[in-house]
Amino acid sequence: MKHTLIIALLLLLAPGCETEEPAGPFAVRDGHIALHETMGSILVVTWEQDTEGAAWLEFRVQGEEEWVTSPSTERPAGAAEELVLGMPFDAVVEVRVAWDGGHSPVAIAQTGPLPHGAPVPDEVDGDPERWDAASPYVLVCMAGEDAGGIDGRWSFIVDRAGRTVWARPLEESRVSLQTQLSADGTEILVDQNSFWAIFDGGAAGAVDRVDIEGNLILRVETPGLHHPFAELPDGTIAWGAISGEFDEEVLTTKAPDGTVEELWSCADFLAAEGGPPDAYCGSNTLSYSAETDTFLYSFFSLETVVEVDRLSGDTVRYFGHTGDDAWDFDPPDAAFWWQHGPHYTDAGTLLLSSKDGPEGTETVLVEYEFDDDNRALREVFRFGDGEGVYGETMGEADYTAGGHILHNYGSGIRLREVTPDGEVVWEVSWEAEMLGRTTPIPDLYVLKS
Repeated sequence: MKHTLIIALLLLLAPGCETEEPAGPFAVRDGHIALHETMGSILVVTWEQDTEGAAWLEFRVQGEEEWVTSPSTERPAGAAEELVLGMPFDAVVEVRVAWDGGHSPVAIAQTGPLPHGAPVPDEVDGDPERWDAASPYVLVCMAGEDAGGIDGRWSFIVDRAGRTVWARPLEESRVSLQTQLSADGTEILVDQNSFWAIFDGGAAGAVDRVDIEGNLILRVETPGLHHPFAELPDGTIAWGAISGEFDEEVLTTKAPDGTVEELWSCADFLAAEGGPPDAYCGSNTLSYSAETDTFLYSFFSLETVVEVDRLSGDTVRYFGHTGDDAWDFDPPDAAFWWQHGPHYTDAGTLLLSSKDGPEGTETVLVEYEFDDDNRALREVFRFGDGEGVYGETMGEADYTAGGHILHNYGSGIRLREVTPDGEVVWEVSWEAEMLGRTTPIPDLYVLKS
C-alpha cells in the first residue's frame, strides 16, 4: 500500500459536523487520512484500536445526506487501515470510523483532481427514487474529451451523479472496447487493443488484470485481438483472434499456464453452414456461460450469434441472418440487426442491443426466450422504438442487480437505465468518440484485494 500527503487527523473535529464521542470500551485514536499515491479518488484511513472488535468507515461527499460504508471487519487491537472507495475526484469528503455503539468524530479530506483528459459527462438526468440503488456504480471504457485520435482513452467508474470515482488511462496507442469485471468480480480486466489503434492486425493485443488501486497484476498477451474477449472462471482468457483484414477469425483461448488453443473457426462455420461467398468474419461480443459451458460469439458482419461448446469447439446452434440452419424469430419482425452484447441472463434469456431494422434508425434493446420445440427466439421484452436514440455502432444491454436494464448506445455515447415497465429512470451522455463496454457494479469493495 502506497500513500502520500497526510490530509487530516481523523480525530480533529470539522466545523459544523455532528459527532459522537467514543462509547463503551471500544475506542480509536491516532487517526490519519492520506491520499492514495496512484489513484487520486481513493483515501487511505489509518487508526489505532484500543481493543479487538469490528470496525468500518462511514463517509460521504460533504453536503450530501447518505453515508457510504465500507464492510464491517473484525480487527485485532492495534494498527488498522481501510480504503475510502467510491468518492469522486475533486471532492470534499467527510470520514469517520464506526463500530457497534459509536463512531469517531468526523474529519474532512480532499480527493485528488480528476486526471487530465478523463471523460466528463455533458448531461446527467434521472430519478433517485426510481433508479436501482443496488447498482450505484458503472464501469465504463471510452475515448476521453481531448482524445485527439488514437490516444487518450480511458477505463473508468462513474457514480449515479455521473462523477468519476476511478480512472485509469490506456497505454499510448491502445484502445479499450471491452473493459469488464473479472469472472469472479474481484478485479478489472482491460483490453489493450492495438488492432484499432496502430492497425497492426492485433499483433500487440493484450488483456491487463488490474486491481481497484490501479495496479497491474498480470498481463496476458492476446495476439490477433480484434474486438471481444471473455474470462472463464479458471482464469482462461478467450478472444476473437483475427488474421489479415477480416480474412479469418478464430475463437482462441489461453489457459493460466500459457496453453493456447484454437477452438472454433469462423471460416469453417461459413463453409459448413452455407454462408455467402463474400461474407467476412468480424466479431463484436464474446460471452461465456458457466451454466451451459458454452460461448456466445456475435458477428456484426454476419448479423449472427453463434453458440460454441467450450470443450469440443462444436457449433451448438446459431441465431440471425447467416447460414442455412439459423433459428427463426417469433414474431418474424422481432429479428435483431447489427446486434451487439448478446449474453445469457441469470433467467436463461438472451439479452442484446440491436438496430430497429435492417437500415437502422433507432437503437433498441431486445430480450428473447428460447422456444426449443420450434427452434425460435421469442421476443419477451423490447425497448427503444420511438425513443429517437441511435448509435450506429456498438452498444449492449445488461441487467442491474435490482432488475432494471442498463442500455449502452455505443457510438451514440449514451447510457440509459430502463425499468421492466419501460420507463427511463437514469441517463448520462458524453461528447466523445466511442462508448465501449459498460458494467453495473453493486459494490466497489469486492474489488479490493
